[in-house]
Amino acid sequence: IRPVDQMFDQYPAVRMLEGGDRLVHNGNPFARELMETDSPSGGRVRVYDSQGKFVGIYSGENGLYRPVKMFLS
Repeated sequence: IRPVDQMFDQYPAVRMLEGGDRLVHNGNPFARELMETDSPSGGRVRVYDSQGKFVGIYSGENGLYRPVKMFLS
């Protein structure tokens, strides 16, 4: 048995600052400034909240990331 996030290891992982947790837990878009870890300015990423829990796959463009698929438990 493998964790769901391992199925998407081709995408870079990003971790949110605490201020972004509420947005990603509700499936909202977020700005790049709310990420703790740096990532490319575009493309798909694996998003983790500030506690390290996998949230979902987001797609970024021009510094704004929007949800593609959420995996909240």
